[in-house]
Parts: sequence; structure tokens; C-alpha cells
Amino acid sequence: MVEITAWLKEQIVLERKGYDENRKKGVDIELPKTCNFLPPCQVLLLFFPEVNIQYLICTHNPDYDDLQITSKQIALNCTVEELDRFLSSSIWEYAIPEVNNVESLKLVLEKAFISLLKEIKNEIFTAPTYVDSAQKTSLTKTIFVWTIKGNLTNFKKLSDHIGKIDVEALSKTSFPTGKDLRLENDSQPPVKGYIALFLPHIWVGEFPRRTFKQKALSAFLFPWIALDQKYKNRIVIITRNGIIGIGEKNSGKAVKFLNEIMAVLLLSGIETTAITESDLGEAEFTPSMLKSWSITDKMSNSNYLEYPELDDSEKPITIVEKETICKLIDKAERLSIDGTLSDYLIFLLQAHTHKRNSEFTQCFILSWLIIEKNISWQWENFLREEGITRRRKDKLTNPTYWTIDFVLEALALNKCISQNEYENLMALKNRRNDIIHSGETPNNQETNSCYALAHQIIKERSGL
Repeated sequence: MVEITAWLKEQIVLERKGYDENRKKGVDIELPKTCNFLPPCQVLLLFFPEVNIQYLICTHNPDYDDLQITSKQIALNCTVEELDRFLSSSIWEYAIPEVNNVESLKLVLEKAFISLLKEIKNEIFTAPTYVDSAQKTSLTKTIFVWTIKGNLTNFKKLSDHIGKIDVEALSKTSFPTGKDLRLENDSQPPVKGYIALFLPHIWVGEFPRRTFKQKALSAFLFPWIALDQKYKNRIVIITRNGIIGIGEKNSGKAVKFLNEIMAVLLLSGIETTAITESDLGEAEFTPSMLKSWSITDKMSNSNYLEYPELDDSEKPITIVEKETICKLIDKAERLSIDGTLSDYLIFLLQAHTHKRNSEFTQCFILSWLIIEKNISWQWENFLREEGITRRRKDKLTNPTYWTIDFVLEALALNKCISQNEYENLMALKNRRNDIIHSGETPNNQETNSCYALAHQIIKERSGL
């Protein structure tokens, strides 16, 4: 392995030299996270000769020497023991911004090694391939891995694979893609943004029926783009296996826009949950291709690159037609023009997510927030119909003088709400006070009742 170590070191030096020369010429090249060999850089190269796989791990640990390159040949019957030994190495014991502690970093590496073991298992039962290719994955902002089938030294130079995804090689282990993926002329520059995973899982378009061979070999599921369209002048993509992405660089805005879409899907009968900033992964994509992406905890835990099965009770999946989602994304954009309605759509989505997680208090409070807003809407509508002057309206809508109790009494007396509605709303209001002021916890039935009313309110106001 001395030969490949020397070759790799030489190639990294050449790449850095070319990068520096471009910088001097005023050409500022932004290297992909999966191809950044700038200092300080350490490389661990594992070689599994029996299956013709090489595994490259690149780190940027400031406490270790630059260009510290280690290579190791591993026999298959020693693979687990050797990988376990690498996990115990002190090279992983350093702080990086997006990982809170050493154990978290080692968990990231463990997941990467588990994926490697699956790749090795597949190669054992298949005929050897003689096409040299590299699949690149970003583990953190400073650590990436390459899974190389063949021999890395067969590449003419390291930059042959810098900034490129070997789609042809990946598709050979993936399910047939169909005619609408438009990969042949994907010349558009990639857009930077964020992606998140649909939970519960969805599949967009026709669900693939796999052969025994594909099931047995756990064929790699490449996240092909199923649809793309515009949302508020930003590109939105959804992959066939339920990854949604938006071309928005601000993470806060990305969360808001994606949740507006998720809320409309929920109200239309497609089970979804709220997205938080911690669920986002950085990504680059075009309308035809998800170029690169970072793996979030939810993606790792859900095995999103494994093929789902329709009869898997532990991981149920919903099949959604492409045309259905496209129409609902358009609907979400129209509804979100009303900023208040947009906020309450998201409140409902968050309440639903808490209900799914059996977080009854959070669900009840968010649901009541929607119900109380609807009471205000009804009260303001009544005052408008009665032709109340602005001065009186300001007083009658001031919560200091007119609490929710007074408003409910006035609405009931004026027949704006029925007696049953009045009694139900008063009961929910009193339960809300018990929760807020006495720290009580609502039960499942109370929570479902409150959420069902909130759901009905937003569904009617949105016209869905």
C-alpha cells in the first residue's frame, strides 16, 4: 500500500497547487465538502482486496500533521474488528462545530461503517466490476468519505472526481429510473439550499416492484428527482423516496416555506409532520439532479437510501401521485399570501406532530391557539357586520377589557355560535387554564377533541 499512499499524497499536493494558482489569477473556486483536501488534511485509506473496494476517509483535524496519510489492507474476516479499532482511535477526539461531543462524532462514523459493511456484503455475492468509480458522502462539515469500487490509482488524477457525481456508476446499483429524469443534459448550475425528509415516508410516483435479486442485494436507492417546480420564486424538488428540497439559503425561511407546503399536504389527507432547523441538511441541486447533500439524523435513522416495502408494518409508506403534490404546492403558495393564515397553518402542523408523538400538552396549547384566533375572527366579523365605529371596535377587541370569556358570551347571546359550540369552547378554555396555570396534563381524548376542532377551523378557512 506504500505505492497508493505516495500517489495519493502527490495528487493532493498537485490539486492544492492548481487551487493556489487559480486563486492568484483571481479565480475563487469553492470546493465541494466531499472534495476538500486543503490543509490541515489527514487521510485514512482502507483497502478490501477480496471485494475490490477502497474506502477513503478525509478529516481536517488541526491537532494532527497535514498530509498524514495512512493506508491499511483488511481481510474480510477481520473487517468488523479492524473498523472497531479505527473507531477507538484518538484522531476522532476533537471538537467540530456541528457535533456536540466525541460520542456523537463516533456515532456518525459508526453509521458510515455500517453502510460500508452493507456495500461489502453486496459485493461478495455479485460478479466483480472492473469500472473504477467513487461514491462520495459528507459526514460532517470537515469529514467526508469516498467509497471506491476498483482502484483509486487508476484515476488519471484526483481531480477527475472532484466536484463530480458518478451518476452512471450509482445508477447501476439503483432501480431503473424511467424516462422523465432528464439526466442526459443536466447542464444547469446547481442551486444551494436545504433538504428534509418526509415523515412518515412517502413515495412519489409509481412504486417499484423489485426482483428477488434486487431485494437480496439491498440495491442502493439513489434519490432521483420525481418533480420540480417553483415556490415563491425558489426551486422546490422532491425525490421519489420522499426528500424535499428548496433553493433557499436562509435556514429559517427554508423551514417556514417547507412547513407551509407540509401543512397543506396534511390538510389534504397526506400524513406529514413539521420540519425543524435540526432536520435540515445542506444540499446542492438542479431541477433534474440532487448533486450533493448532508445526511441528517432523521435520514440516518430512517435508512432513507434503502428501498421501502409496501408490506413493511414497521415503516409504512404512502404513495402519492406527482400531479397531486404539484397542485398542493401551488395551493400552499396561494394560501401563504395571507401571512396570518400561513402562521396558523404551521401551528396546526406542529400541533399534529406533537399529537403523533403523544406530547399532549404541546398539542393542546397549539390547537387552542388556533381556536382562540378563530373566536377573534368571528368577533371581528360580527363587529364589522354591525357597523361598529372604529373607536368602539378598538375597545371591544382590547383583551384588557374584553377577555375571551366576554367574547364567547357575546357571540352566544347574538346567536353567532350555537349553545353546543358555546359549551364546548368554554370547556376547552377552562381546560386550557388548568394546563397553563395549574400545570395539569390533558389526556388523549381531550387533546384529540381540541386538535380536531383546530383542524376543522383551518381546513375551512383554507378551503381545502
